Amino acid sequence: MIGPSDGQIEYRLTGGHGCGTGTMVDAAPLVAAIEVKAAETGTPVAALLGSAEAKRAFYRARTQLRKTPGTARISGFDAVEAAAAAGLDARDLYGEAVLPAPVGDGQVDYHLDATERPLVWIGNGLTEFGITPGSTLTPEQFPWARRLMRGEDPRAGRTLVEPKLAVAPAAKLPAAPLVRAVRRTAAERGVQPAELLDSRRKKAAFGRMERQLTRHGESHRVPVSVLLNLAEGAGVDAVALYGEEALEKALAAEEGGRLDARPLLHAVARKADETNRRPEELFTAASLKRRFLQTAAEGERRLRDLPMAAREAVALAKAAGLDPEQIWDTEEIKAALREGRVEVGNRGADLTLDLPKSKSVFLAYAPDELAREVEAVYTGAGREAVEALERWTAYAMRGRHGDGRSAETIPTSGFCGWMMVHRAARPVGGAPYGDPHFHLHFTLANMVKGTDGRCGAKDSGKDYMNRTEACLKNIGSATLIFLDSDPELPSLGTATFDLQQQMKLYTKKGDSGSDLGEFDQQLVVIPTHIDEALEGVNLNWYATNNCDACSTSPIKWRDINQNETTAHWTPDQANPFGERWGTIQTAWSGTGKEIIDLGWSIRATVDASATVSATADFGTSGDTRVRELAPRCDNILKGVAPGCAFPYFKPIYTVDTNLYPAAGAYYWLMQEKMTSHPGSKKWDSLLHRLGPDTTVKRPSDGQPWTTNDSRDKICPSSWSPHPADASLGALSCDEYAMASTHESGGFPGGPNQVGSGNDCAQLTADKMGTGTSFGLLADTRVATAGPSWEKCGRASIPTAQNTGACKNLNPAPWRLLDDDGFFVRTPGFEHCANANTTCAWKKIG
Repeated sequence: MIGPSDGQIEYRLTGGHGCGTGTMVDAAPLVAAIEVKAAETGTPVAALLGSAEAKRAFYRARTQLRKTPGTARISGFDAVEAAAAAGLDARDLYGEAVLPAPVGDGQVDYHLDATERPLVWIGNGLTEFGITPGSTLTPEQFPWARRLMRGEDPRAGRTLVEPKLAVAPAAKLPAAPLVRAVRRTAAERGVQPAELLDSRRKKAAFGRMERQLTRHGESHRVPVSVLLNLAEGAGVDAVALYGEEALEKALAAEEGGRLDARPLLHAVARKADETNRRPEELFTAASLKRRFLQTAAEGERRLRDLPMAAREAVALAKAAGLDPEQIWDTEEIKAALREGRVEVGNRGADLTLDLPKSKSVFLAYAPDELAREVEAVYTGAGREAVEALERWTAYAMRGRHGDGRSAETIPTSGFCGWMMVHRAARPVGGAPYGDPHFHLHFTLANMVKGTDGRCGAKDSGKDYMNRTEACLKNIGSATLIFLDSDPELPSLGTATFDLQQQMKLYTKKGDSGSDLGEFDQQLVVIPTHIDEALEGVNLNWYATNNCDACSTSPIKWRDINQNETTAHWTPDQANPFGERWGTIQTAWSGTGKEIIDLGWSIRATVDASATVSATADFGTSGDTRVRELAPRCDNILKGVAPGCAFPYFKPIYTVDTNLYPAAGAYYWLMQEKMTSHPGSKKWDSLLHRLGPDTTVKRPSDGQPWTTNDSRDKICPSSWSPHPADASLGALSCDEYAMASTHESGGFPGGPNQVGSGNDCAQLTADKMGTGTSFGLLADTRVATAGPSWEKCGRASIPTAQNTGACKNLNPAPWRLLDDDGFFVRTPGFEHCANANTTCAWKKIG
């Protein structure tokens, strides 16, 4: 298995010709250089770095340095990424060692050079991210692979799966001294140990400690906060047991990271000015008001850093009615909250398939052509083996597994990972290469997407978004502060929940089991902390919308085993297995099309008081930052109406270039050469669907403009195909951008409108050279000098490829209506630097 180690990931990307070591460097020079640069320029570190990827790299480095000063190491990739964003050169800090070592020269380079056998993407789950399984994983795509293994969207960098965290070892102390002290105190009083403790939660925690001590002996350690809580409840002096220094070190380790409180003071002051109040008046609870005044007074005495515990800083910001992410950078908050924790669990798996020594030696000395043939057979067999493994094991699990319960197994879309070919073992004794040892590494991320439409992962969890589903596990945590009705009294306590949001939209009539358009919303609530003083927490989820034609079902709550329940927890249920799934269904019965804005909030009450409550508001889809979460329902598409989709999500249509290489080459060439690059994801330039609800009319009869109208402009009946070799079969007119888009040269008022197809770039497919391959050539019948890369293209393409390339570009599965944007992808040309020189297409798979 691949644990939470950047070094393990780097080795599987840049391990070279044989099993070796990835590039890892000291974190201290990087952190120091960036902080100095920020101070010199008077710029916050987050603003200096800019990109989320660079900020994550820096904060990872700083966190490692704080946890393990003197020994903290980070990947060379992180160092290069963060240094470049700050305007620094990582080589000035580390020398050339920060970069992957170049492959040496030599007679056996063909057999041992990793550049001769590029990495290959593996797994059908990659299609969720627009990556074609079997295509080459180029060095430019290494960041995608790194993100994938960190639980992030490989293209967008958005966190999909939050890492599994545990209390840092430094925050734990031995349990045995406290257990012995509690038993001794109980014996002196003539009672059982549990009778010294005043709550069910403390009694349960003490019972667990006793059982773990029996199982693990004196080595069992417990978080210091738990020890102090139990010691106080039992009347035991924890300082006498552990010593003041040990307790302080453990508390500091458990407390986690810190944030600079100065931006908080400035934000509170601005809001106070705007509302014509004194800053402390923004806080209703007396305890929070006192803490703010204390921090403000300390800020007047300190000229530079004003550190505050991250959780306390975030709580103060929220209590003042401020958004913490508008005060500190999002990545800085995340890093600070994680500092008191360590990442545990597995990021993925490494599957290794190797050849016996005799066959490896044979390959090392075989003639090049024979070695290529044998390697192709072996790598093909290895990929078939992984495909079989994918069918058998790439599943997700729902519910709790253990304690007599069995989780449900869910099919998924498949693995996400890559294949690396190694031809040698690790070098020893200073040798440039290791012994011949041909083997394959398959690196597989611990992430899959369940076919039931719910977020999941390979036994742990994965989120993503497409046109009909949104699985968002990174919406964060809600810390609810329950304040007494008397503002002078301290807060009653806090409860913290991790929240995950999921949405499922049904694109056609009947998919949801009804004749109406429908979308379902699900909120997963995982309690992580409930103060004992609250006695219990009951949560209400409010999911609102602005839709007059919608009806919404009552919320149904289920537990982790899918049993009906309520959203109520007691303090001893604050653990990952206490999660609740709340589901609501919204049915749309309107006409035409309607974009529906949604709003989300939760309100909680506590068992300890009939009057105390707390609320967390998550905003609305009307906010541009989460606009993609606003569904659109319509009854416009014929044969499948009504249905709903996410109109702001831009899908990618992938042309099967293995079946239609000429059409694919034509589309790729036009995307590269046209000034607007229509349909190109690389250039972030959309195509826009010409739908049945278009407002553009035919002048002749006032009816809506159609695909056929655009096609007739570019490919009229008078057009004839260019003469070509008979082996290509019949040719027909293919236009780009497609006639079914607003970017077509035939669409009136469109960005590429032309007078006729003669004004487009003229191309044709034909046999090349000796006839073993085919290519795209200039059709000089109209433009004798060849294309000057006009606004559109018209080409003679084999009819089977012309009609087949976009036959699956069906608007129904995505509910594409008029002016909806999408991209077109043509795999096999990723290696081409540009379209100014001849570039050969590479077959996929």
